[in-house]
Amino acid sequence: MSVSWITALVLVLIGIFLGSRAWPVRAARGSILDTGHAADLFEGSSFSVATFNIHRARGTDGRKKLERIADLVKTCDVVCLQEVEGTSLLRWHDQARRLGQMLNRLAHFSPTRRL
Repeated sequence: MSVSWITALVLVLIGIFLGSRAWPVRAARGSILDTGHAADLFEGSSFSVATFNIHRARGTDGRKKLERIADLVKTCDVVCLQEVEGTSLLRWHDQARRLGQMLNRLAHFSPTRRL
C-alpha cells in the first residue's frame, strides 16, 4: 500500500470519527415566547412545575410514544423536559413542539449539542 493510500485512509477515518461526535452548541440569546394573548392558564396563588427526562420518548418497552409523555404531564402548569429529540433530516418537528401541539400549550426547544 502506498503512502498516499494510507494518508487517504487515515483522513477518511478521522473524518468519520469527527463526524460521529456530538458537538456543543454555542450560547445564543433567547427570544420572547409570545402567545399573542394574555396568559390565563394559572388560577389561584400557586402553580405546578415538573421536570422530566423523557429519554427521547422511548419507554421501557422500547417503543417511542409521545402520547404517554403527554398523558403524564398534562396536569402540570410548567414542564421542563430533558433528552428531547430535535429536528433532523428525517424528523421535521422536534418532540417539544409536538408535545405542545398535543397539549395545546406553548413549547420551546433549545438544543444543547449538534449530532
